[in-house]
Amino acid sequence: MFAAAAFALLAFLGPAPAPEGAGALTVHFLDVGQGDAILVRTPAGKNILIDGGPAGNSRGRDAGGRVILPFLRELGIRRLDQVILTHPDLDHLGGLVTIFLPSGPEVGELLEPGILHPTDSYQSLLREALARPSLLYRQPRAGMILDWGEGVKAEVIHPAELAADTNDSSVVVRLSYGRI
Repeated sequence: MFAAAAFALLAFLGPAPAPEGAGALTVHFLDVGQGDAILVRTPAGKNILIDGGPAGNSRGRDAGGRVILPFLRELGIRRLDQVILTHPDLDHLGGLVTIFLPSGPEVGELLEPGILHPTDSYQSLLREALARPSLLYRQPRAGMILDWGEGVKAEVIHPAELAADTNDSSVVVRLSYGRI
Protein backbone atom coordinates (compact mmCIF):
# COMPACT_ATOMS: atom_id res chain seq x y z
CA MET A 1 0.00 0.00 0.00
CA PHE A 2 2.78 2.41 0.92
CA ALA A 3 4.81 1.48 -2.18
CA ALA A 4 1.83 2.08 -4.43
CA ALA A 5 1.18 5.45 -2.79
CA ALA A 6 4.80 6.51 -3.26
CA PHE A 7 4.80 5.52 -6.94
CA ALA A 8 1.36 7.07 -7.45
CA LEU A 9 2.73 10.36 -6.16
CA LEU A 10 5.55 10.14 -8.70
CA ALA A 11 3.03 9.52 -11.48
CA PHE A 12 0.93 12.49 -10.31
CA LEU A 13 3.90 14.83 -10.42
CA GLY A 14 4.06 14.30 -14.15
CA PRO A 15 6.99 13.99 -16.52
CA ALA A 16 10.28 15.68 -15.85
CA PRO A 17 13.37 15.63 -18.01
CA ALA A 18 15.39 12.42 -17.79
CA PRO A 19 19.15 12.68 -17.36
CA GLU A 20 20.95 13.64 -20.58
CA GLY A 21 21.48 10.68 -22.90
CA ALA A 22 19.52 8.31 -20.70
CA GLY A 23 17.08 5.63 -21.79
CA ALA A 24 13.53 5.16 -20.65
CA LEU A 25 12.43 4.34 -17.14
CA THR A 26 9.02 2.68 -17.12
CA VAL A 27 6.74 1.87 -14.21
CA HIS A 28 3.81 -0.48 -14.85
CA PHE A 29 0.95 -0.72 -12.37
CA LEU A 30 -0.64 -4.11 -13.00
CA ASP A 31 -4.36 -4.64 -12.40
CA VAL A 32 -4.39 -7.51 -9.93
CA GLY A 33 -7.59 -6.55 -8.15
CA GLN A 34 -7.10 -6.24 -4.39
CA GLY A 35 -3.48 -5.50 -3.53
CA ASP A 36 -0.53 -4.32 -5.60
CA ALA A 37 1.84 -5.42 -8.33
CA ILE A 38 4.27 -2.91 -9.82
CA LEU A 39 6.93 -3.61 -12.44
CA VAL A 40 9.82 -1.16 -12.77
CA ARG A 41 12.03 -1.38 -15.89
CA THR A 42 15.19 0.69 -15.82
CA PRO A 43 17.34 2.16 -18.61
CA ALA A 44 20.07 -0.25 -17.48
CA GLY A 45 17.77 -3.16 -18.34
CA LYS A 46 16.88 -4.11 -14.79
CA ASN A 47 13.44 -5.44 -13.95
CA ILE A 48 12.07 -5.00 -10.45
CA LEU A 49 8.74 -6.42 -9.30
CA ILE A 50 7.12 -4.88 -6.24
CA ASP A 51 4.42 -7.11 -4.71
CA GLY A 52 2.42 -9.79 -6.47
CA GLY A 53 -1.25 -9.23 -5.77
CA PRO A 54 -3.54 -11.86 -4.25
CA ALA A 55 -3.14 -15.61 -4.18
CA GLY A 56 -5.22 -18.06 -6.15
CA ASN A 57 -8.45 -19.56 -4.99
CA SER A 58 -11.07 -21.90 -6.36
CA ARG A 59 -12.06 -19.29 -8.98
CA GLY A 60 -8.53 -19.03 -10.46
CA ARG A 61 -7.70 -15.53 -9.28
CA ASP A 62 -3.97 -16.07 -8.75
CA ALA A 63 -2.47 -12.74 -9.79
CA GLY A 64 0.94 -14.32 -10.40
CA GLY A 65 -0.32 -16.83 -12.97
CA ARG A 66 -3.23 -14.79 -14.32
CA VAL A 67 -1.63 -11.33 -14.69
CA ILE A 68 2.06 -11.06 -13.82
CA LEU A 69 3.59 -14.03 -15.67
CA PRO A 70 1.65 -13.34 -18.91
CA PHE A 71 2.71 -9.68 -18.73
CA LEU A 72 6.37 -10.62 -18.20
CA ARG A 73 6.19 -13.04 -21.14
CA GLU A 74 4.59 -10.37 -23.34
CA LEU A 75 7.53 -8.05 -22.58
CA GLY A 76 10.08 -10.85 -23.07
CA ILE A 77 11.23 -10.70 -19.43
CA ARG A 78 12.87 -13.92 -18.26
CA ARG A 79 14.68 -12.44 -15.28
CA LEU A 80 13.60 -10.23 -12.40
CA ASP A 81 16.63 -8.58 -10.85
CA GLN A 82 14.75 -7.85 -7.63
CA VAL A 83 11.44 -8.78 -6.14
CA ILE A 84 10.30 -6.57 -3.28
CA LEU A 85 7.55 -7.81 -1.00
CA THR A 86 6.31 -4.73 0.85
CA HIS A 87 4.61 -6.77 3.58
CA PRO A 88 3.32 -10.33 3.96
CA ASP A 89 -0.45 -9.74 3.70
CA LEU A 90 -2.08 -12.09 1.19
CA ASP A 91 -3.14 -9.34 -1.21
CA HIS A 92 0.52 -8.41 -1.71
CA LEU A 93 2.34 -11.73 -1.48
CA GLY A 94 -0.13 -14.27 -2.88
CA GLY A 95 0.82 -13.98 -6.54
CA LEU A 96 4.54 -14.03 -5.72
CA VAL A 97 4.34 -17.71 -4.74
CA THR A 98 3.68 -18.51 -8.43
CA ILE A 99 6.53 -16.24 -9.53
CA PHE A 100 8.97 -18.24 -7.39
CA LEU A 101 7.87 -21.68 -8.59
CA PRO A 102 10.57 -23.46 -10.65
CA SER A 103 8.63 -22.64 -13.84
CA GLY A 104 8.78 -18.90 -13.05
CA PRO A 105 11.39 -16.38 -14.14
CA GLU A 106 14.91 -16.28 -12.80
CA VAL A 107 15.06 -13.97 -9.76
CA GLY A 108 18.26 -12.33 -8.54
CA GLU A 109 17.15 -11.02 -5.15
CA LEU A 110 14.21 -11.03 -2.75
CA LEU A 111 13.74 -8.12 -0.38
CA GLU A 112 11.04 -8.33 2.27
CA PRO A 113 10.61 -6.81 5.72
CA GLY A 114 11.20 -10.04 7.64
CA ILE A 115 8.15 -9.77 9.87
CA LEU A 116 7.07 -13.32 10.61
CA HIS A 117 3.65 -14.17 9.28
CA PRO A 118 1.99 -17.50 10.04
CA THR A 119 0.15 -18.00 6.73
CA ASP A 120 0.83 -20.94 4.45
CA SER A 121 1.32 -18.53 1.52
CA TYR A 122 4.12 -16.64 3.29
CA GLN A 123 5.80 -19.90 4.31
CA SER A 124 5.44 -21.22 0.72
CA LEU A 125 6.93 -18.02 -0.70
CA LEU A 126 9.98 -18.22 1.55
CA ARG A 127 10.39 -21.95 0.91
CA GLU A 128 10.23 -21.54 -2.90
CA ALA A 129 12.42 -18.43 -2.94
CA LEU A 130 15.10 -19.71 -0.61
CA ALA A 131 15.27 -23.02 -2.50
CA ARG A 132 16.91 -21.10 -5.35
CA PRO A 133 20.64 -21.42 -4.71
CA SER A 134 21.68 -18.19 -6.44
CA LEU A 135 18.98 -16.00 -4.88
CA LEU A 136 20.11 -13.17 -2.61
CA TYR A 137 17.83 -12.40 0.34
CA ARG A 138 17.74 -9.15 2.31
CA GLN A 139 15.52 -7.40 4.81
CA PRO A 140 15.75 -3.71 3.83
CA ARG A 141 15.67 -0.93 6.40
CA ALA A 142 15.31 2.84 6.17
CA GLY A 143 18.40 4.46 4.67
CA MET A 144 19.32 1.56 2.38
CA ILE A 145 19.93 2.65 -1.23
CA LEU A 146 19.07 0.27 -4.04
CA ASP A 147 21.17 1.24 -7.08
CA TRP A 148 19.31 0.15 -10.20
CA GLY A 149 21.94 1.58 -12.58
CA GLU A 150 22.21 4.55 -14.95
CA GLY A 151 21.04 7.09 -12.38
CA VAL A 152 18.04 5.12 -11.10
CA LYS A 153 18.00 4.68 -7.35
CA ALA A 154 15.42 3.58 -4.83
CA GLU A 155 15.89 4.71 -1.26
CA VAL A 156 14.24 2.60 1.41
CA ILE A 157 12.41 5.12 3.60
CA HIS A 158 10.55 2.61 5.79
CA PRO A 159 10.76 0.58 8.02
CA ALA A 160 13.50 1.69 10.35
CA GLU A 161 12.55 -1.27 12.51
CA LEU A 162 9.76 -3.83 12.55
CA ALA A 163 6.43 -3.14 14.23
CA ALA A 164 3.89 -5.64 15.50
CA ASP A 165 1.53 -4.98 12.57
CA THR A 166 2.45 -6.12 9.06
CA ASN A 167 1.25 -2.89 7.42
CA ASP A 168 3.26 -0.80 9.89
CA SER A 169 6.35 -2.81 8.89
CA SER A 170 5.89 -2.27 5.14
CA VAL A 171 8.88 -1.65 2.91
CA VAL A 172 8.49 1.79 1.32
CA VAL A 173 10.86 2.99 -1.39
CA ARG A 174 11.34 6.38 -3.01
CA LEU A 175 12.33 6.01 -6.66
CA SER A 176 14.55 8.70 -8.17
CA TYR A 177 15.85 9.18 -11.69
CA GLY A 178 17.62 12.42 -12.41
CA ARG A 179 15.23 15.14 -11.25
CA ILE A 180 12.30 12.74 -11.19
